[in-house]
Amino acid sequence: MRSASILCAACALLLATSCTRDDANRVPSGSDTSSTSVSGSTTDGGDSATQPASRPATLVDSISIEGSKEPMTLTLVESPAGFPMTFSTYMPPDMQVEFDADSAAVKFIAAFGGTVQPKAFVQVQRVGEGGVENVRADSVVGRMLAGRTLGNTQLLSGAPPWASDGAGFTYTEEGARYNGTIAIRGGGDNPFRIVIHMLSEYADGMSPRVQMILENWRWADGSSLIP
Repeated sequence: MRSASILCAACALLLATSCTRDDANRVPSGSDTSSTSVSGSTTDGGDSATQPASRPATLVDSISIEGSKEPMTLTLVESPAGFPMTFSTYMPPDMQVEFDADSAAVKFIAAFGGTVQPKAFVQVQRVGEGGVENVRADSVVGRMLAGRTLGNTQLLSGAPPWASDGAGFTYTEEGARYNGTIAIRGGGDNPFRIVIHMLSEYADGMSPRVQMILENWRWADGSSLIP
């Protein structure tokens, strides 16, 4: 069943390391080692911490879509001052970033071809102290989908090895098919929740872009988002 295979692919995204890219092609663009901040509207709040060590403002990389490599220049994104999570990562040129300090969340949204699709995104959100309540992944899915007229809804439980909980989901709304995953990692200095949500038709292009963002994520101490 096509929807099930798409759902499985989305779940596998959080387990992947570098399966869709050639890391040999990942080189800083030029010799510029300055940092560039990309941020949306936010209010100061939460803990302040030292920013990660300076990283190049851009990074040349490539993704593989249907067997063809697509080169792209990624832009450095850094958390703004006072944001509850201190991190940096790289974002593809056809995505946008929004910071919400009140909910301790950062969301990367698809803007393929210059058209923003708010229902295609990856969100990283702090849980626990200074963030949202740490609840089970299936409860998060329930809250996301509550009060909406949906069809063919499927929920799969299961978490990647590094997560304390996780779930995959897929549903139909107003004739469009959507799928996504949620993974929660509790404990440690940076407990967080990752939500990936997209139109099923976006899966081929969205999944490797999300992977770029998550793999390039570094906390203030230089550690990775996903071990």
